[in-house]
Amino acid sequence: MSAARHDLRIGPWMPVWVLGAVMVLVGVGTALVLGGPLFWVGMVAAATIIGVVVPRLLTAWGAAALVGLTLLFGPVDGARTALAVFGVHLLVVLASLVLPFPLGGRIALSALRASGVRFLTIQVPAQLLGLLATLIAGSAGGVSFGWLAPAGAAVVVALVLLTVRVAGRR
Repeated sequence: MSAARHDLRIGPWMPVWVLGAVMVLVGVGTALVLGGPLFWVGMVAAATIIGVVVPRLLTAWGAAALVGLTLLFGPVDGARTALAVFGVHLLVVLASLVLPFPLGGRIALSALRASGVRFLTIQVPAQLLGLLATLIAGSAGGVSFGWLAPAGAAVVVALVLLTVRVAGRR
């Protein structure tokens, strides 16, 4: 008696390592374009590469934080802010897609659709808020807006806690 052969058909797919390569390119490219020092860009590269090879170490999220902090190396500028928001968000999305799969695995292109829709749903208002914050900070004429970062972080934490609480009731 021979064993039955089973095939799993997932439709159009791509190798997971491609997502990892894109993640490295996004991290390093964003840090370079934002004007980070070479050592800083090297740290972003190391963190993203480690995040691709050993995703459970979660260094890709550290790379996203480093990319965001790269804004500190230059002037306040709407284009730099928009690029940082885009790059950090895309790094986090790619890291979450790479995390559950082995590098040699396959991911169905249809599985990427939901992540793409969520990315755009969040990216549009985030870009608008980034533009608004840059315009306000640029027209302030020397007034400090350093308090906006911790205030924004507090709002994000409050929204996460509210979401967790609402989700726990279901």
